[in-house]
Amino acid sequence: FTRRNILLVSTELQEAGVPETQRVRTFQEILDRLRSLPQVVSAGSSRIAPMGRTGWVQLAKPDGFVAQSPRDTLVFLNRVSAGYFATMQTPFLLGRDFNERDNLSSQPVVIISESTARKFFGTANPIGKHLGLEGAGFREFIPFQVIGVVRDAKYNRINETLRHLVYFAASQDAEPGANLSFEIRSDTSTASLIPPVRSAIAAINKDIALEFRSFETQVNESLLQPRIVASLASAFAGLALLLAMVGLYGITAYAVI
Repeated sequence: FTRRNILLVSTELQEAGVPETQRVRTFQEILDRLRSLPQVVSAGSSRIAPMGRTGWVQLAKPDGFVAQSPRDTLVFLNRVSAGYFATMQTPFLLGRDFNERDNLSSQPVVIISESTARKFFGTANPIGKHLGLEGAGFREFIPFQVIGVVRDAKYNRINETLRHLVYFAASQDAEPGANLSFEIRSDTSTASLIPPVRSAIAAINKDIALEFRSFETQVNESLLQPRIVASLASAFAGLALLLAMVGLYGITAYAVI
């Protein structure tokens, strides 16, 4: 994905008194209103904000894949709406995005990253194959059909090792939680986007809790720990160099005398 001109909006419906039975409709209304704003180029939603601090991990059962160890089928999950990949500018390599046909009464579907496709299906076309998942919110083992492959993306940190990603369709989630992240791409600055976004969501329910953050800030904060470690390492290296220079000077001075 790219990081510029993207506003992340975290929403929380619990304190706003939105019943569980109305969460699906409320989240869809928010997304529809965001997309209708004149400053917005595209918008999507995700259960886990990109480059966030949380994660969702599960063991998968891919068609025809023979695991060498239990962790061989470990995948990192997210649930996203149609338009999420366009907003994050994550390109499709094969297949399609989620759409209105992917609903609660249709075949459960997933989109996978290129490394996930390569690991589980090799050089074969993964479109139409199945990836089984159970637990982690699913009441039983469910085979999800692969409908698309997208470019690899980072999950939590810029410097993380490559992770195998699987994306579920938000439109096939009958019982979403109270929290959801919205990703908005604009042709203006993210700061100027906050007031119209706040007004649009307040028109649905003024009590919905909101938190705003630019995606660029989110990415930079993911680099904070490595930067601190690098700074400390540089400081200690400088101290060690200084001590070595002092010691070398002392030896040289003693030898001259």
